[in-house]
Amino acid sequence: GNSGFVSLLNSPGDQYVGLLTGDLASKRLNRTPLKMTVLGVGLKVKWRKEVDLTKDGIQTELVDMMVDDRGRFYLLVREITIKGTNSGKIDYFVLQYAKDREEALRIELGEFEAAASVRLGIDINADGQLISSGFYTQVKKEGGQRAFIRVFDQNSGERIHASEINLDPEMLNADLTAKEIKGKADDLMRYPERNNLFRYKAIVPRSDGGSFLVGEEWRAVASSSSQRGMGSSSYNYYYHSIAVVGVDPEGNLEWTVKVPKRVRTDKEGGMTGSFLMASVRDKMVCYYTDHEKNAAVQL
Repeated sequence: GNSGFVSLLNSPGDQYVGLLTGDLASKRLNRTPLKMTVLGVGLKVKWRKEVDLTKDGIQTELVDMMVDDRGRFYLLVREITIKGTNSGKIDYFVLQYAKDREEALRIELGEFEAAASVRLGIDINADGQLISSGFYTQVKKEGGQRAFIRVFDQNSGERIHASEINLDPEMLNADLTAKEIKGKADDLMRYPERNNLFRYKAIVPRSDGGSFLVGEEWRAVASSSSQRGMGSSSYNYYYHSIAVVGVDPEGNLEWTVKVPKRVRTDKEGGMTGSFLMASVRDKMVCYYTDHEKNAAVQL
């Protein structure tokens, strides 16, 4: 069924607070409208809007959201066509809402070549430009995974810069045991999209105008059991290695580093499996729990 949700967001310079309320099931939006509220100094309401993003024949998913220092609200949306001749088509775009504009500014994020899976987020860089960044997997044996960043003008929605970099194959599935690798070898060869995928965590600014793009290998595996005619389901969550991608001040992706870790838990979220991070004097610091055999691994 559907569940209510509330998201509270701060703008990068803490000038505004955004509040988003609505209903969703697994990030999929139903016919209940989303309600956006932007608060200013003293938590006074600056503006409110109500929008319905659903369409017939299209599955609409809310991927990310943010508020900028001009009090504008951004929604990162994924649309999957589920009916008609374009069934299976996936579009990613950002909707920018503002107090003095009735209609949203739609910012197209562009295509991801032969993408099987895309994990991405949005943020504002030091120049006040909208950035979308993350990771995607290509459906072809020689494709593998790529990290990307795309930069857009906030006022026009025009794309002004883009950069991508291949992730070293050694970064992918390197934390699997020999038995696990043998067991899924055929799948890894024929279906590279089934590899653990780095999901977007954050883009962390540096003082030189560059940043760190940070991701984490993650997957959820469901299992079911039956006893005396009663069925039950449970999940295991795998929080594997961290990927850090260096972004120069011009927005180009320059290098990648893998921080190996291996955690399995039946609890999603929090420090049980994932990690905390911070930028200290332009160095990335990650804090996480890990398997003891990774303690001696050199980065």
